[in-house]
Amino acid sequence: MRIEQIGEGKTIDEAVEIACGILKKDRYDVNIQILNLPKKSFFGKIKILAKVLISYEESDKTSIENILKNSSIKYDFNIDSIDPIIDENIQIKQQKKINNNVEFEKEEKIENKIEFEKEEKIENKIEVEKQEKIENKIEVEKEEKIELNLQKDIIIENIDSNESIEQQDIEQYNLLIDEKIEIFKSNLSNIMTHMGYEKFSFTTKKKEKNIVIINIDSEENMGFLIGKRGETIDSLQFLISLISNRESENFVKFIINCGNYRKKREETLKDLAIKISKTVKKNKKKIMLEPMHSYERRIIHSVISNIDGVFSKSIGDEPNRKVIILLNKKN
Repeated sequence: MRIEQIGEGKTIDEAVEIACGILKKDRYDVNIQILNLPKKSFFGKIKILAKVLISYEESDKTSIENILKNSSIKYDFNIDSIDPIIDENIQIKQQKKINNNVEFEKEEKIENKIEFEKEEKIENKIEVEKQEKIENKIEVEKEEKIELNLQKDIIIENIDSNESIEQQDIEQYNLLIDEKIEIFKSNLSNIMTHMGYEKFSFTTKKKEKNIVIINIDSEENMGFLIGKRGETIDSLQFLISLISNRESENFVKFIINCGNYRKKREETLKDLAIKISKTVKKNKKKIMLEPMHSYERRIIHSVISNIDGVFSKSIGDEPNRKVIILLNKKN
């Protein structure tokens, strides 16, 4: 007759000692079969205990004698007459225990697998979010570089302008700026007159040393001057800036504002970016916007970079470069 016992513990040795203690056998008198090695979870805790099966061979007669010896009930029949079915019942019970242990191990393995997959998904999600933030940041930086390169291709700027300004007399520099402002206002006034505008005036504001804002004050309709998506006013700003700076090494950047158009346009673009991002997340389809100037694309990228679930990038070449808004990969 084969006697078996399963033991569990944190280590193989501990499991063997527990099983041998139950059968009151020395570990050198039994056969040891390892059913399961101990395993630790992702955080270092024991998730699966070590499991062993120890066994030894014993005659049916010796087994019954041990049972009778340890029992308080006295039997007056011959051991040799006991039906061998007793041995079969013991084996059935032992087999049920083994089956139950196997089933428990399967469930435990499934739980471990699910737990590992959850942790892996969390790590992948964090990695995707980091990558998308990096891509958005790179895209914004690209737009800023494109705008700077376009200015450098057309206008020769003095790289050492700040140093040269420091070396010049402050009064002389201010006179130079005032002279450029007058040139700019004169050219802008002539163009507006030829466009049919009659009643208008200019307000000048120096934002920084080399940035000047020219605001047009008028009760007339400025829609024709601004143009579709600000194309006309941007073109005038660029053209008159070239004329005003052509005979000087110190470049002054002029910005034309009309009826607070710049601020309104910025708010419109921000609202557009928020609205389009909601549509992309709802329909799960990318949306491409119309061609924009670099500073307008930069506004769109800046807003989208702060919205979860979407990201943006620019495609195409100037002047037809467009912004496309897409759903994040994780969604």
